[in-house]
Amino acid sequence: MRRAAARGLREAGPEASDSLGALQEALSDPDSEVVRQCAVTLGSIGAAAEPAVPSLVELLKHDELAVRFSAAIAIHRIDPGEDAIHPVLIQAMQTGDGGAILAVAEMGPAAVWAVPTLEKLARHRDPNVRLLAVTALGRIGPNASEAEDVLEAAMDDRHAGVREAASRSLQSVRSSVP
Repeated sequence: MRRAAARGLREAGPEASDSLGALQEALSDPDSEVVRQCAVTLGSIGAAAEPAVPSLVELLKHDELAVRFSAAIAIHRIDPGEDAIHPVLIQAMQTGDGGAILAVAEMGPAAVWAVPTLEKLARHRDPNVRLLAVTALGRIGPNASEAEDVLEAAMDDRHAGVREAASRSLQSVRSSVP
């Protein structure tokens, strides 16, 4: 029931701000899925959930990566300038988690801190991870100019999708000086 309630509040989006206190309290629930759902819900509320950021920052130390990841994304949606999320997102990306790579890509130019990790992932054994990594570098754009060599190397990747993404990303990275 607690999981269903958390999911229901998430679907309410910003209107769930009336439940901010209950959501914060639920961040200490013994069921990690309830905690994860509440973190996601707080993130969907946006800036109005700012009072929950300290509790979400505490979740960055949770035993489960899925909870840490959900807390990090929630914090980013509430306070995009919070740097405490970077180690968790880097760890999630390093596992080859496509969702984590996409989440970082959605941060656009502000995700310049992720460039070194994305450069390594652009050489990953899994072509899907390489594709997501070079795409993310393109979304970071000119702020990822240090990754030009990696993107140029990806232009010779054995998978056409990676080559195409590398070409688009190179154009984005070279489009203008930050």
